[in-house]
Amino acid sequence: MSPLRLVYCLVLFAGVRASTPERPFACMSYMEDEKFINDDDDFDEYSANGAQAQYSAENLNSLDMEDTPIEPAAPHRRVCQADYTFCFALWRQYPNGTRIEKQGCWKESTERNATCSQSECTSSAPTSRNNSLYYCCCSGDSCNRNVAVVEPAPLQLSKPIYGADKNVAMHFSDAGIGVILTVIVVLILCLSVSGFAAYCYVHKIKDKAMPEEAPLAPSGPGYSSNLRNVDNINLICMLGNGKYGTVMKGLLHDQEVAVKIFPESHYPYYINERNIYSLPMMDSPSLLTYFGYDERHTMDGKIEYQLVLSLAPLGCLQDWLIANTMNFESFCGMAKSVTRGLSHLHTEISRGDEYKPCVAHRDFNSRNVLVKADRTCCIAAFGFAL
Repeated sequence: MSPLRLVYCLVLFAGVRASTPERPFACMSYMEDEKFINDDDDFDEYSANGAQAQYSAENLNSLDMEDTPIEPAAPHRRVCQADYTFCFALWRQYPNGTRIEKQGCWKESTERNATCSQSECTSSAPTSRNNSLYYCCCSGDSCNRNVAVVEPAPLQLSKPIYGADKNVAMHFSDAGIGVILTVIVVLILCLSVSGFAAYCYVHKIKDKAMPEEAPLAPSGPGYSSNLRNVDNINLICMLGNGKYGTVMKGLLHDQEVAVKIFPESHYPYYINERNIYSLPMMDSPSLLTYFGYDERHTMDGKIEYQLVLSLAPLGCLQDWLIANTMNFESFCGMAKSVTRGLSHLHTEISRGDEYKPCVAHRDFNSRNVLVKADRTCCIAAFGFAL
């Protein structure tokens, strides 16, 4: 065969192929509203984002979803218009069968092509929790002839939602890895900065002179320079006995004071509380006044450690609330005094050469809040403070 004749045959075949009409696209149609189909805005409202609202239980409330007998559907094949390239179906699922509510053609939409790219019309969930109406769309000639309810595939959770091709999926995967790496780098930088700031803060506190070993560092009136002499304190009676020590009522130069006595086994709690009270600028109406400390030997040769503090005659807040009632004004006064005490502890103060760091109580409860004679409160018990 000569080349000229071959070219002639190819041209003739292409002309015959072009003149052959393509088979029109068709869908199964049932109860399809022509006006609704041709109205593009309304049909978009009926699509994947609006079909549930268009055919909710409110629009079909006249249908009995459980007891209505199954009526035989009579769908027919309908040739779709040129720009309708998808099929859709609405149906109700009952225990004894399926009833088609609507079938028809679906106009092509670039935003939803991937949603209806499947060849079978299936759905995995009803359009609403309150009805049994299911909706599906598909691509293919008369693909909505059969509808079915399927279980969602767990593996599809890791796939792209709109069925993008592999290149697009890889693109989003790379973008996700980049975001994760960026977040990790930012977190590392934040942790590094926080660690450096904490390091500088700790060294700043260590550089400050702490009056831990000062024998007397009172923060209020009643200071006695001879407090080390135990004869200056007259113990009158016991006010309470706690887990880490005993509180006695005493007299110091005719002034009533509270003497907190620690046994030798609780020496670390005594040292910690003494150091907190010895910090500069700890004077506050919402904190006990610190007069000093002392040590003494008991009759059996053991050592007891004493902290001399101001006296709160009404005892701890927990016991006082159990035994008393109060009006709203008194309640506000107590709450304000406790709040001021916590605020003073948590505030970092620097004045000249003196420095008070932030103090965390770490054992704050109504047993460690004392009530003074004027029914205001003060915070005590710094054995766990830091």
